[in-house]
Parts: sequence; structure tokens; C-alpha cells
Amino acid sequence: NLERAHALSLGKHLDVGRSHTWFVSRDSRAWRAAGTDGNQDFALINMQVAYAKQIFEAGDWVWVAAWGRQPFGACRIPCDSDHSPRVVRIPFPGAYATSCSATATHMYCVGRDRKVYRAWTNLTTTDDDGREYDFGHTPDVSMWTEIPTPGDGVVDVAASLRNIWIVDVGGDVKRCPSPCA
Repeated sequence: NLERAHALSLGKHLDVGRSHTWFVSRDSRAWRAAGTDGNQDFALINMQVAYAKQIFEAGDWVWVAAWGRQPFGACRIPCDSDHSPRVVRIPFPGAYATSCSATATHMYCVGRDRKVYRAWTNLTTTDDDGREYDFGHTPDVSMWTEIPTPGDGVVDVAASLRNIWIVDVGGDVKRCPSPCA
């Protein structure tokens, strides 16, 4: 497929998850590849988020951050059909996200306001009888917690299993233990 090959050759963001590779093409569409070992079985996924900027796997969900004031979206992995559970238009308190990273339990995003915000990655919950179900509505902006950071602001964030790393506007790299409360 010439269109797919062209989109993949001009990519702008890539994330390798547990069993899939996630990709944002130059035309701001989200893609999924089966496997993490170079498999070329790429499929366009319908994230219902216009102008994808960044895609990343977090917990059992794949998240897409969009350019500008567009919202976040999330789709339950493998996000392989229009019937996969998804949550669209997830609000973000920092105007829009400039950089995001995630662990299996939390995601961290830097807002345009240069503050770091944290949210749980699990959009699946359990009812009183122990049955799992997914959010059928858009979560409230209160799902995000601002993480106090030293200095004049943050430009980048990276999450690892044990630490959250930030780069501040002065270029200094700092860390705090995950979940960086």
C-alpha cells in the first residue's frame, strides 16, 4: 500500500509497547503495528482525535495527545476495531500537552503552562459485583494532579519504573521517585 508506506516513512512519533508498536505519521494519524520486533503489519487506528501529536502505551490503554487545544483520546489495547473500548475528548488542565510519558500505572504530561500533571492510566474499573467495565463518559479534569516542581517550569518529562525525570527551562535534569507525589 503506497499510502501506508509514505505515511510510515514520514513519521513523527513512535512508541514501543509490550506487544505493539504505536506510530504517529506525518499527516497526524495514529497507527498500530503488530509486534515489537519490526513486523511491518501496520494498521491505521481510529482514535477519534484530530491532529495526533504523540501516541504512547500506558497500562492497558494506548493514549493519543493532539496538537493545540485538541483533547486526549485513549483506546483499550489492542485498539484493533471501531468496537474497541475508547474514551475520547479527555480534558487536560495545562491548555494542551507538549510532552508525555507513562508507566503502567500513571502518565505524566507537561502542559503549555510548563507544569507537570499526573493521571492514572487505568480507565477500567470494577463494579460492586467485581465485573470490569470501561468509562462510558469523559472523565473530569480532576483526573489530573499537578506535580509540584522546582524552578521556572518544565519542558520535558520521562517516566521510568522507579523515577520520573524532568528537564526544566534552564536545561537541568531532575528526578523524583515514581509516582512523584
